[in-house]
Amino acid sequence: GNNIKRGSNFQVKNFSDDNIKNSFSLKTYPNPVSSTLFFSSKNNIQKVDFFNAMGLLVKSVKSETNLTFVDVSNLARGIYYLHITSGKKISKKKIIIVR
Repeated sequence: GNNIKRGSNFQVKNFSDDNIKNSFSLKTYPNPVSSTLFFSSKNNIQKVDFFNAMGLLVKSVKSETNLTFVDVSNLARGIYYLHITSGKKISKKKIIIVR
């Protein structure tokens, strides 16, 4: 049973810690959302990537200043995973789009 401690847990743990360290505090609302999704953060949000349930990037919005909302009315209803970028930090959120 010696090969159980081979370090895969160690790598996974480090990956999780990095994610926490490199994320930032953020609120997204409303959720579920039908047309406009708002962001509230002390950090400037430069980019928001929308991934569908299959993991495909379906929408990407960039801003030189601070992104405070995104129009999602052109996206199909369903579950989306957001990667929200501020500098070198990324926060992840799950939203549901309804009609």
